[in-house]
Order: sequence, then C-alpha cells, then structure tokens
Amino acid sequence: MLSKDQIFKQLRKTENFPKLPEVMLNLVKACSSSETSTRGLTAIISADPGITAKLLGILRSGYINFPGEISTVKTAVIYLGRDTIRNIAISASAMHFFKLAKVLPEFDMSSFWFQACKCGLAAKKLAEISELAAPEEAFLAGLLHDMGRLVLIQNFPDTYKPLLTPDSKTDPEGLLIREKELFTTTTPEVSAWLFKKWALSPLLCDALLYIDAPADRVAKALPIVKILFMAKKISRLNSCDKGSKIFYLPEKLLICRHHGRHLPDRRKRA
Repeated sequence: MLSKDQIFKQLRKTENFPKLPEVMLNLVKACSSSETSTRGLTAIISADPGITAKLLGILRSGYINFPGEISTVKTAVIYLGRDTIRNIAISASAMHFFKLAKVLPEFDMSSFWFQACKCGLAAKKLAEISELAAPEEAFLAGLLHDMGRLVLIQNFPDTYKPLLTPDSKTDPEGLLIREKELFTTTTPEVSAWLFKKWALSPLLCDALLYIDAPADRVAKALPIVKILFMAKKISRLNSCDKGSKIFYLPEKLLICRHHGRHLPDRRKRA
C-alpha cells in the first residue's frame, strides 16, 4: 500500500491528471483578478484559437437565447462575464479527462457525470438562495468535486477495481473508507489537490475537504463549505425512489444572509 505522500509524488511525476494549458491558467488567473479589463481578457482568449472557438460556439448554440450573432471575442467576454468564461476554460480541460478515464469498464461514467451535474446545479441554487457565495464558483466546485476519483482510477486502475462493487453506488461513505484503506487518501483530498493545481480559490480547495465530513464538523464552517456539503447531500436524493430514506438537513446548516438568521425549516418527506 502506497502512502499518501507516495500517491501524490507519483501523480506529480506522471502528470496523468487534467491540466490547464498555460493560456487557460493565465485566463483563470485573469478572471479572478478585479483589475483585469475586458480588453485584457479578450487578448488572452484571442491568443488561443481553441478557447476562442469554444466560447463563440457556446454563444452560437441553441442553449443560449442571444439576440443577434456573436462574431467577436470581446462580445463573448461582455455577454458571458468573467466567471462563466473561467468555468468554461476549466470545464473544457476537465471534460477531456472524462473521455480518458475509461480504463475500467466497471466504472459507470454516465452515472458519474450525471451525479456531478446534479451536485453542481444544487450548489449553484443554494448559493443563489443564501446569497453567501458566488453561484458560478459554487457550480464549478460542485460539478468537479469528484474529479479526484477519476484521477485515482486513471492512475491506479488495478488497485481501484476491487472498490467498484454494486454497493459502491449506494454507499458513498463506505467507498471513501475503502479508498482511505487502499490509498491512504480519498477522492476529496485528491480533488482539493487538483483544484490547487488549477490555481482556484483556496476556499474552494478547503471546502472540498469537508464535502463528505460529518454534519457536526461542517456546522460552524464557512458558507461555501456548507453549500457544497448540502449540495452533495441533495444530489444524492432520488425523488423518484419512494422507498428511499428521508433526508433531513440539520437546522444549524440552514443558513441565509439576512441578519445571520437560519433559513426557515421547511423539511418534507421525499
């Protein structure tokens, strides 16, 4: 069994994980700086034909109802905003890795991606309701919170294979325990390490470490930590399964911005 230090040493050595190209790394940093102008972002994006095509393609797609045709990078920057542009840049690199992580047929990539999307959307909605975190940032963290699992599978497929039992889908806590036993690290720790590699906010990196923690450890944490924690729990609910267990959020986790009060407790049966 490899130690945690050996795991991360091997990851750094092989570099077999989603990486942001230099131009995308510069773009992420620029989007995170309030001093970056629209002209500055336009210059960075225009220097890379791939990013340019990605942004313009999204705006020209049927997913965004935009009056008129988008033909310039500057228009894309103005319309999308820096947060969305940053998320597109990071997601583009991450999605490429989703295609690579097929070394284990036993791993259900479709289910993994569906779960990731649900967590991202839940995190975004919670951030909007609570007004305590940037919705786009919460969405990105929720969407990519389990990327560490893909990294482990891609780099240690033979070691990870025994963990992919039928129970692994219905018992995520048990899966984390088995990860810890085999790798001396877990998916959240690898995901946080990856976020640091991508030069994302330290708050997001720390929040990932608590996304599967017991509720009592999260109760007094920062808002983004609570938001990701609850988003992960909500994303695990299956409203179509009438036989599923009822899930209650601890009252101390129901936060809102106004006067520091808790959100009203409107918990109902699933």
